[in-house]
Amino acid sequence: MGTDEFAKVIRAMASFPEMEVDLSAISVPTLVLYGENELGFIRRHVQKLGAEIPNATVREVPNAGHASNLDDPEFFSAALREFLTGRVYGDAAGGGGPGSVGTTA
Repeated sequence: MGTDEFAKVIRAMASFPEMEVDLSAISVPTLVLYGENELGFIRRHVQKLGAEIPNATVREVPNAGHASNLDDPEFFSAALREFLTGRVYGDAAGGGGPGSVGTTA
C-alpha cells in the first residue's frame, strides 16, 4: 500500500467514533490473522483480541504486512481452511482450541 493510500485509510479510520467493544461477548470461534511485519499498534490489538475473545485462534502470517491475504495468499488460505475445517469436523482436523496461539503452519 502506497503512502497516499495509507494516509487515506488512516483519515477514514480517524473519522469513526471511538467506542468500547466487549470482546468477551463474542461467542463464536474467531480466527485472528495478522502479518509478521505488522506495525506495533496492530500487534497490540492482536494480543488483546487473542486474550479477550474466549474462543480465539491467533495466527501470524509469515513475511506479510497488513494485507496478509495478498502478501502470502497460500498461508492465509491454508490457515483459514484449517480453522474452518476444525470447526466443521472437530479440532482433531485443525484450527486450535480456545485461546490457541500459533505463529506458523
